[in-house]
Amino acid sequence: DLLDYEELSRRALGPHWDQHTEAERREFVDLLRQLVERNYESNLERLLEFEVSYTGETTGSDGTVVRTEARSRTERRQPPVEITYTLHLQGTSWRVFDVVTDGVSLVRNYRNQFNRIITENGWPELIHRMRDRLQRGAQ
Repeated sequence: DLLDYEELSRRALGPHWDQHTEAERREFVDLLRQLVERNYESNLERLLEFEVSYTGETTGSDGTVVRTEARSRTERRQPPVEITYTLHLQGTSWRVFDVVTDGVSLVRNYRNQFNRIITENGWPELIHRMRDRLQRGAQ
């Protein structure tokens, strides 16, 4: 419940978001949610090896950015990994819509991939690839 998948989806699709029906958007949000959740579930055990500390926050027009550092509990000489979360207030809850790990934005990464696929092959191909990736992961 921490991630706002609709906002993540809207930002990841950029200008393509407004070009699709509500039903198409709902399907896209659901597919992206499943892909992100599966990806995070597979990395959960590795996350237990890290100690995360809060390093600060800033508030801007695009939301509140919370900065953290994750340091390996077993490899103390490894440099910490910087992780920032961009949140917005939705009702009475703070929801994350972007995660940046060592300078790599989840939204920007998805936007680049989705834009390339949509531009080169169209919306149906993007949905097909997302479904296919989910299907391959379930096997």
